[in-house]
Amino acid sequence: MRAILIDPFNQNVTEITVAKNSNPAIYAALSPDAAFKVDTFTVLQLDDDVWAFGDDEGFLKEGNACFQLRGYPTPLAGAWLLLGGNDEGDSVDLPARVQAAYIRDRSITWLTGKATGDFGPSREEVIDHPVMGKVPAFIGGAPILREPDAEA
Repeated sequence: MRAILIDPFNQNVTEITVAKNSNPAIYAALSPDAAFKVDTFTVLQLDDDVWAFGDDEGFLKEGNACFQLRGYPTPLAGAWLLLGGNDEGDSVDLPARVQAAYIRDRSITWLTGKATGDFGPSREEVIDHPVMGKVPAFIGGAPILREPDAEA
């Protein structure tokens, strides 16, 4: 399948091919740096037919490289893979309109801060769920990044 790999370790955005229906191929693509091997990935739906696959535990790995994807509210840690997705929940070729050069030049900001494994304060609040009514919700804290020259 046609995919785009966002590699913050080398600050590269490249088009690659990933075997169809192959979680091992996705894990391999998400682990370009052996020190930050991906064991569990998560999927973000960026558009109706564009999905991002990345390390579910990326911010827990101290020193993991990070980047900001334009239009996404929080930084992302580690390598991420863009693939297409369909209504049946299958991964498919990335749509032709999504190009590596555009992502690299206009959609990525490489962050100098690295993951620390720590998060800011979290909170619990009551939300009004449309089906369950008022329920407690845990709101996690934002990841804390450390600049390279900052003291440990």
